[in-house]
Amino acid sequence: SNQKTVRVWKRTPDELLHSLEGHTGAISAVAVSPDGKSIVTGSYDETVRVWDRTTGALLHTLEGHAGRISMVAVSPDGQTIIFGTWDETVQLWNPTTGEVLKTAHEGAVAMAVSPDAQRVLALDFRGDEVLIRGCNTGELLHSLEPQDDLIAAVAVSPDGRIIVTASDDETVRTWDSSTGELLDTLEGHPNVLAVTISPDGQSVITGSTADNTTRVWKRSTGELLLTLSGHSAGVTAVAVSPDGRTIVTGSYDATVRVWDLTASERRSTAEDGAADGTAADPSRCGSSVPSWSSGTETRGLGTL
Repeated sequence: SNQKTVRVWKRTPDELLHSLEGHTGAISAVAVSPDGKSIVTGSYDETVRVWDRTTGALLHTLEGHAGRISMVAVSPDGQTIIFGTWDETVQLWNPTTGEVLKTAHEGAVAMAVSPDAQRVLALDFRGDEVLIRGCNTGELLHSLEPQDDLIAAVAVSPDGRIIVTASDDETVRTWDSSTGELLDTLEGHPNVLAVTISPDGQSVITGSTADNTTRVWKRSTGELLLTLSGHSAGVTAVAVSPDGRTIVTGSYDATVRVWDLTASERRSTAEDGAADGTAADPSRCGSSVPSWSSGTETRGLGTL
């Protein structure tokens, strides 16, 4: 949040597990390690910090670079932290030694690491175009064809194989990250500011500021599977649990909501914070959810 903290909540209502404090600037990015043991945070204070999820203890601080942090990601083996800054730099760090492994001069709005940890994708958009680079070499891999309007949101599947883009022309498109080929186009959800893809790559989830809903789509056919209604203001963040059964949404209405896809209903609500983003714990399938907000504190996640 702008209060410079990250809070970790248990699924039962109003149970705060940890408040991670130490950053001197607003929190701009958060990620959970694949084993669920660590939380990585990025801040406008130009540092990246690694925390123990169980105890809330600060493990490492990565500093010495210039630029506010815009995005963080963790490699599948947990041995590399990748982050992007607003000064258009992507860096790979060893979280234990603090050693800089690689620097590429490309700004990043989304990142993904291949399952074998050999390829890192950094996505940057310039208006209506998305550039894909391999951070290990800095080589331009693909440039996705321009869309009809400005790109508002972009996401990468957990395995790095599929890219999702949402455009102001009211389309959401999926792409093959290895070839740059357009796979599918979804239409009908205006003003999408948040997008993600299910772990199996079969469903796309979109959040809108026009109708305040979150929608779940079948990627291959464009069929609308579910519409999640309940927010009273625009949806600005969406995340999905590793098992694909739970969605977490953040909104301008100062709530974070947790939804059960198998029951098509909302499980719980966290109030008192206009949430910009959430991250589910991969090892627990959403049993604890770190969240951050752009305004006041976010608190009170309930039982899933």
